[in-house]
Amino acid sequence: MNPFRHHHHDDASDAAWRIFAQATLMTALAGFLDAIGYTAMGHLFVSFMSGNSTQLGMAIAEGNENVIIWASAVIATFVLGAFLGTLIYAVSGRARVQLVLACELICFLLAAGLIGLWPTKLALLFISTAMGMQNAIHETIAGVSTGKSYITGTLVGIGEGLARAWIGKARLSEAGTNAASWLAFATGVVIGTVALAGLGISTAIVVACGVLITLMALAIEPPVEAI
Repeated sequence: MNPFRHHHHDDASDAAWRIFAQATLMTALAGFLDAIGYTAMGHLFVSFMSGNSTQLGMAIAEGNENVIIWASAVIATFVLGAFLGTLIYAVSGRARVQLVLACELICFLLAAGLIGLWPTKLALLFISTAMGMQNAIHETIAGVSTGKSYITGTLVGIGEGLARAWIGKARLSEAGTNAASWLAFATGVVIGTVALAGLGISTAIVVACGVLITLMALAIEPPVEAI
């Protein structure tokens, strides 16, 4: 009998729960900030680029220059963030998740500090950059890539997971992980809407900074114990 087997199983279980909590919180944060962005940026989002792409296409068809400019700016800064986040994640070492989150935190603080000094829409471009960075951090749980803000894909994943479980080709946890991700996003939207109404935009972003600090703590891997 291996006296360390149970210990290793507990470590793996703890790591899985930590990753699940981290991914769920990141998705909720995306929903929280999308609620703020939608209200403050004239129905544009900071993480939901499918919605912004739809808005951009409609604005081009209608000749709405204001929406064309701002939708293009949000999409461009999101892509820039994804580029920077992926680059940082790829070249960094053990603390790569914390480093990407730290860069994201700087973007949040810049946005909160510049609101009132800059036009709100311009300041919030730092948030869309941060959301692009965040999508570079994702983990696979129960065969599902989590921590992203691709909510349409998450809903498709629920249906696919249920179908695969029905025919015995996957565990029900695949659909459950996708469902938890969607629920986290929707909950984040609710909390973000309430926070914006009750606290104002700058304070709501400061609350988001607190969530990022929590994520950085969750990303700290415990030291490996010698056996």
